[in-house]
Order: sequence, then structure tokens, then C-alpha cells
Amino acid sequence: MEGYCLVSTSGKGDAGNIRINASDTVSFSGVNPINGDPTAAFSNVNAGGVGNGGEINITAGSLELTNGGQLNAFVRSDSGTTPAGNGNAGNVKLNIRNGITIAGVSNEGTRSSINSNVESGAQGKGGNIELQARTVSVADGGLLLVSTSGKGDAGNIRINASDTVSFSGVNPINGNPTAAFSTVEAGGEGNGGEINITAGSLELTNGGQLNAFVRSGSGTTPAGNGNAGNVKLDIRNGITIAGVSGRPAANGIFPRSGIFSNVEVGGVGNAGGIDITARSLSLTNGGRLSSTNFSNGTAGNIKVTTANDIRLDNKASIQANTKNGEGNISLNARDLILRRNSSITTNATGKADGGDIRINTGNLVALEDSNITANAEKGFGGRIFITAQGIFRSPDSDITAISEAGSQFNGTVQFNTPETDPTKGLFEFPEIVTDAAQQVAQNPCQRGVGSSFTITGRGGLPTDPQKVLSSNNVRVDLIKPVTSTVSSTTATEKKPSQQPTVKRIIPAQGWIYNEKGQVVLVGYDPTKTGPQRQPQTPASSCAAVR
Repeated sequence: MEGYCLVSTSGKGDAGNIRINASDTVSFSGVNPINGDPTAAFSNVNAGGVGNGGEINITAGSLELTNGGQLNAFVRSDSGTTPAGNGNAGNVKLNIRNGITIAGVSNEGTRSSINSNVESGAQGKGGNIELQARTVSVADGGLLLVSTSGKGDAGNIRINASDTVSFSGVNPINGNPTAAFSTVEAGGEGNGGEINITAGSLELTNGGQLNAFVRSGSGTTPAGNGNAGNVKLDIRNGITIAGVSGRPAANGIFPRSGIFSNVEVGGVGNAGGIDITARSLSLTNGGRLSSTNFSNGTAGNIKVTTANDIRLDNKASIQANTKNGEGNISLNARDLILRRNSSITTNATGKADGGDIRINTGNLVALEDSNITANAEKGFGGRIFITAQGIFRSPDSDITAISEAGSQFNGTVQFNTPETDPTKGLFEFPEIVTDAAQQVAQNPCQRGVGSSFTITGRGGLPTDPQKVLSSNNVRVDLIKPVTSTVSSTTATEKKPSQQPTVKRIIPAQGWIYNEKGQVVLVGYDPTKTGPQRQPQTPASSCAAVR
């Protein structure tokens, strides 16, 4: 679709709604070639308007926003002598059977996006962005944004996907990250909204981000005033956060993949928390979880619970650093593995105290200069509590809660590991050691009474290793016992040699039924009467039983 759909109010009254119902694909792509306006659906409370924005509601098989296509719900700033809008922005609700794709920018730099904003000077609450789909893919500079630059709270972003949600790459023109943003912008007075994702899996790669910010000031515009929003994730399978983009953003920094809830320098408010439940969490190649306050408020708390493992590799980090306290980290996983300069930190600058770190895991592994720290500059170091079945650390990997103000200000590091009984599973050897030479290749017929040798069937290994096993490979038969000669340093008891009598084979003369009704061959003629059987020799103690 090129052009736009618009519902708005510039007077007193609410704007209308936009509803689209399609069995297949809905697409917004490109911009107006004359004035650069995006192909979009708008629901606005315009300058001079007093009322609420309408809802944008789309039900379809799939949705595509590409090359600058947008869905927007705004409360507009003033225009000349016309005052800014006063009212709540509308909601954007998408119910898509298959996939949602938000990707790329126009040649003019317009980002493909979904926006719900309270602009500068406006009053009102931002609307919510709610996405329901099988998959959600945001790439190459695509954007989800709820923000307030006026007076009022920003809206929330909620995503529910049965399969994968992914944010990947950066804007190819200015290097800004592909992301979901909930922000209190410069000049804004209000709290940031929540980013809430429920999905089968989540991928943040090559600079993809989830961000909840309170922004710094800009020129004569003061910094944002309000608390940053929280980020909550409920992921059925795994979360992958990997990589740093290959292109710097406008500020010269290369965006790293991650989840951030930050109060920037000069901002007034507290950072939000990050709460994650998933089957596993993997942060690699610079991936990061961060709740940090660079101003005078507190950092948020980070809590991660996984059924399997949490892995940090190659400069990955989880951090809740602060200048004014708080900022705790709680990690619960089957295994926690840190490798190659990875870190978990609740460090504090200035007079703030370091935050607490609580780890509950089966195995904690920290290798190759990977550190867990709750350090402080002038305040007290934090507290680190680690409960684990096993703890494995390389010599260059540290777990510390120290203060630069002196050892009396150091925090605590406490390890809780199960008590191990070194005697468990051991047994006492007998005082008399068995002579192995007496036990090898003994002739059972010479050991005395009670010995017997039983042959059952045929079998054995094949004569060629390439052949399969067969019951006819080897025929096992009786052999004459061989006298065993044992040499030993111990005393030897001499016994008379016992040479068993070989049983003479008698040919069958007939057959009879036994008491079980079975046919048995016999060595006499059962049809004759009178004595017939040959005298039997005494049975040897080594007689074979067939």
C-alpha cells in the first residue's frame, strides 16, 4: 500500500478508529516520493485537539512494514499559535495469523516502525502496542517505539508469539539499532512503559536491542523526568543475545545486542528492572543485560530464572551498576558458565554501596579472566551469596566485594556448598590378601567336591570380525581336565592326583517315554525283558551334565 489512512481530532472530541480485516497479507511500504511522508496508518490527537486518539486494529494472515512503512498513534506538539494536543494516544493492536515483518528504512532514512508517542508539550498518556502472531521479525533498522516527550506516561509494548521473536541488525544509514524502545525523552515528564514478551524463543543479534530509557537533556531541553520501564520476558525455549553491530551509531558507539533499562546522565528517576524466565539464556560476543543509573537514582534489579543453563562467553556481561545504590542481581539456573572475560557486576561509584548478587546453581564455572564483583568506590561493597553443588574457577577469575575506601568497608562473599563425607562409598579391605596366582586357571575338578561343569547349546565369537554372530560359529564340547600347576611364594598343600574316569559312550538301543511324556534315548532294548544294561562306572566328580 502507498499513501496513508488517517483518523484524527484537531478540536474537542475523540478521533475515530482504523480497522483492517484481511485473509492474506497487509503491507505498508515506502514513502511519498514528493514530500517523503511514510506510507502509514495514523491515529492522531493533533495540535489544538482535546480528546483521545483512536485505535488501529489489524487482523490478517501476515503483516509487512517495509522501506519506511509505519503504523502511528500520536498526541501532537503545538503548531505555531496552536497549542499542543491534550489527550491519550490510541492503541495499536495486531492479530496476525502468521508472521509480522518490520524491516528496513527508506532512501530518505524513514524507519519502518510502529509508534505511539506523546510529543513535546503535549499532555496525555501514550498508547499501547500489542502484537499477536506466530513470528515477529524486526530487522535492519526496524523499530517499535512507545515514548513521552510531554506530560504523561509512555505506553507499553506487548508481544505474544507462538514461535520466534527476533530483533537483528542496525539502521543501514545512521547505524542506530533495530530495537523496541520505551522512553521518557528529553523534556518528558512521566514514567516509561513496560516491554513484555511471551514467545517460543527470543533472538537479539548483530545489535538488536530491547530498551527502556530515561534520556539525557538536549540543548535547552531538560533531561527526562520519570522512572524507566521494566522489561519482562517469558520465553518457553531459549534466549540468544549475541554480537555487536559492524557499524557505529551516530554517537560513535557500536551498538551491542542486549536488554537495557537505563537512566542516562542528568535524567531524574530510577532505572527499571529486567525479569527473565526461560529454558536457557546465552549471551555471547559482547551480549549484555544491563540496568544502570548514570544519574542520581537507583539501578533496577535483574532476575533470571532458567530450567537449564545461563552461559556468558567472550566479553558478555550482566550488570546492575549504580551511582546511588540498589541494583541487585539474582540468577537461578542448573549451570552458570562464564568464559573469556565475561562478568556479572553490581559495582557502585561515588558514595553508593555495591548491590547484592545471589546465585543458585548446580555448577558455577568461571574461566579465562571472568569475574563476579560487587565492588564500591567510597561506599560499602555489596554482598555475594553463591549456592552451588560445585564451584570451578581459573586462577585469573575473581569473585570479590571490595571497597576502595578500605578493608573495613568491604562487602561479603559467601559460598554455600553441600557438605562432603570423604568416607562415603568406601569399604574396608580384608586383612588377608588373596593370592591372585591361586585364583587363575584353576581346574574345578581338583578343587574338591561340589564342582560341576554344565554345557548349554552352542555359540561363541565369529571366526572373522566382519561376520555377524551365529550360534554355529563354535562347537563347544567336553575336554579332559588338565592338571593345574601353580607356583607361589606361599605354602602349597599337596593332594593326591585325581584322574577322572572317562565315561564310555554307549550307543542308543531304543527309546521310552519318561514321567513327563518326553521321548528319551536309552542304551538298552526296551522291548526285551530281563537284565540288559552294562555295568556303569562310578560317576566322576567332573561329569558333564547335558
